[in-house]
Amino acid sequence: MEKTLRIGIFGCGSTTYELTRRLLASGIRITDCITIDAIEADKQSASGYIELLPKMSEIGISVHVMNSYSLKGEEDRRRVVDLNLDLAFCIGWQRLLPSWCLDSVRLGVFGMHGSFKPLPHGRGRSPLNWSLLLGKEIFYTHLFKYEEGVDSGPVLGVQSFDINSWDTAHTLHLKNLVSMSQLCIKYFDQIVNGSAELLEQPKEGISYYPKRNDDDGRIFWDDTSEDIHKLIRAVTHPFPGAWTYSRYPLEQRIRIWEACPFDSRIEWKESSLGEILEVFSDGTFVVKTGDGTLYVSNYDGKEITFDDVGLVLDSGPEQRKQYEDLPD
Repeated sequence: MEKTLRIGIFGCGSTTYELTRRLLASGIRITDCITIDAIEADKQSASGYIELLPKMSEIGISVHVMNSYSLKGEEDRRRVVDLNLDLAFCIGWQRLLPSWCLDSVRLGVFGMHGSFKPLPHGRGRSPLNWSLLLGKEIFYTHLFKYEEGVDSGPVLGVQSFDINSWDTAHTLHLKNLVSMSQLCIKYFDQIVNGSAELLEQPKEGISYYPKRNDDDGRIFWDDTSEDIHKLIRAVTHPFPGAWTYSRYPLEQRIRIWEACPFDSRIEWKESSLGEILEVFSDGTFVVKTGDGTLYVSNYDGKEITFDDVGLVLDSGPEQRKQYEDLPD
């Protein structure tokens, strides 16, 4: 039966390709990939985008590059409907699929969503990032059937995994990918033969996370070293990264990809918040924070040298964005 099924995957990220490879290795044959090109991805700020056309074509999958990330155009609609998909998976596609798209897939579209509590807690955007920022220790990935609403479809299976103190957005993406792959493989036969038990989500306890964007990566140096560390971990690759100005208003941004709390006992007299206190021969450096110091080990945007000791990094004049009523 599997050989006769037409199975699609919606996505435009590295996780799309990674899931496809794992499904293929398990004997689940993906026939079609629905994606977007680099221009549309840049226009829509699609995090973690990779060009899938060459990669998917190389492993024998037909690639269909859509005009719009939202699939709103008539040409996109016609092309997807004409695929006559029996089943589809969705990963690495950060937009809602329109109802006509869901209706066109015979057995439905299945995707993942998670939070540090089971659904319907934490629907919406950036759940991995928020879980890191809020210092949570567990994450639940759900395999669910897509409906028109935001992450509201019935759940087929759940896999939990740890959020450790050394995890970043990147490592959590990998754990999420492994969880999604295992869930898809585990429940594939049930989906195909119609025996899958889909559980409707509870009507109570529904909550949503707000979208995060590049501006949310701004570092405020009066924060504690640990809070800044959590921010950097939460928005590192494949996201835009945490950032600060090397000088304001010149707007030389430094994007920080890796850092960790350095020390709270060594004293630097008369130092200011955000001041570069030490620079080492490998270009790494130490910055003054609200309660100690932060060691920055991976960054770009400006080469920091010993001559920059004493430079005060600047958050800029914008006020900290306030998020109220975050799910907890």
